[in-house]
Amino acid sequence: MEGKFSIPKRSEDLPRLSELIRQVLDDKGMTYQELAEKLQVPVEEVLAYDDFSHAPSDEILKRMSAILGIRYRPLRISAGYNCANWYPDFYSPDGTAIDHEDLLDKIYYKDPSILPRLFEVLFGN
Repeated sequence: MEGKFSIPKRSEDLPRLSELIRQVLDDKGMTYQELAEKLQVPVEEVLAYDDFSHAPSDEILKRMSAILGIRYRPLRISAGYNCANWYPDFYSPDGTAIDHEDLLDKIYYKDPSILPRLFEVLFGN
């Protein structure tokens, strides 16, 4: 693989999860151990995704999406799920949950005129 890894446009062209993780880790210069630490799971669990002996939960996939910089839907599909549910949860690049409700409340009360632009950025409307 040369250059930055990119997600194929068609879901049937997606690599399996283990290959996807390996490619992105190589591209980012990360190890399985570093990924496991950021996910707050044992490294054995991350390695188990390689042979499908352990399937990651949606919670892990959402955090992995933020850590690896991969959109959640392709990641979920490559993990073997047959459909990709959309969850309105947000995570920072280190994998910690962002309380978007609290964030919106703070923004709304400080400057309600920013809400239309914020929704456009967050939800693409």
